[in-house]
Amino acid sequence: DKTAKENEVTSSEEIPITQTDSSRLKSTQNLYDSASKILFLAIRWAKSIPSFSQLAALEQKKLLNNSWSEIFVIAAAQWGLSIEDDVAENAQYLKQLQGFIKHFVQLKVDHFESACLKALVLFRDGVTDDQTSSQQILLLQNQTILLINEKCGGLRLGHLMLLLPQIKAIGHAESLQVSSKLFKF
Repeated sequence: DKTAKENEVTSSEEIPITQTDSSRLKSTQNLYDSASKILFLAIRWAKSIPSFSQLAALEQKKLLNNSWSEIFVIAAAQWGLSIEDDVAENAQYLKQLQGFIKHFVQLKVDHFESACLKALVLFRDGVTDDQTSSQQILLLQNQTILLINEKCGGLRLGHLMLLLPQIKAIGHAESLQVSSKLFKF
């Protein structure tokens, strides 16, 4: 059933952010807190997907370890993480992230589309060694592709798919810098 599949992927996409939280996202001083909160929401989103929760714990861990930085990039754009120009000037990664967020906003990517992009990144095949899990992941990936194709299709789908290489480049090329510059690990 199409609605059930849509609800599964977008189940926690409507998490309200209060005016106070919105102000905090725009504050340079709170960049670390904002980024951490967005990362927490992104991981919570993944864990809220029933099909993800049904995978073995080891497979869930592999998927999240492989995709967390890309999911963060999408979530940061989705929630409008504000990075002040003077802060971005000092870090190439933050400049790239800031540019991506602006592009994401210009494209007017909605919550459903963001959820589908995150699901495509999360349910990437080739991450797990277990054949059964690989088949489940491929099925989830196929379902997500069908959903986004049904909703968007055509040119819009093309524009969304063109975001994926940029998301991967920002999420992976500088993932160590993400950890040290944004998350104080």
